Amino acid sequence: MVKVSEVPDIKLERSVSGRGRIKKERYTVGSLPFPRGSASAIYNQHWRRVFKPSLIEWAAMSEDPFGTNVEMDEAVEGLWAEIFPSIASEVNGSQGRPAIIQIVCHIVHSDSY
Repeated sequence: MVKVSEVPDIKLERSVSGRGRIKKERYTVGSLPFPRGSASAIYNQHWRRVFKPSLIEWAAMSEDPFGTNVEMDEAVEGLWAEIFPSIASEVNGSQGRPAIIQIVCHIVHSDSY
């Protein structure tokens, strides 16, 4: 059992360049609220080998696999709780859940699987 003692604050803000244009948000696996230290490698491995394939399998089972972006929030939330139960309760709450869903969706869409 792993207990997360400190969950980093996740801020979802857009930065504005000097010309008034909004820069695109960039998220990586490092943006996910995984514990730091020795447990980090295990969580990253579960992300790569379990979470991502499970999400892709969920999309593939849909009648419209290319239209699953609209429905992805619930699937991400369910898979997150199932695959990362030890940190699901720690992240539950105020802005933690929506932040994770947004980060996961950005990462999955930007990755070339």
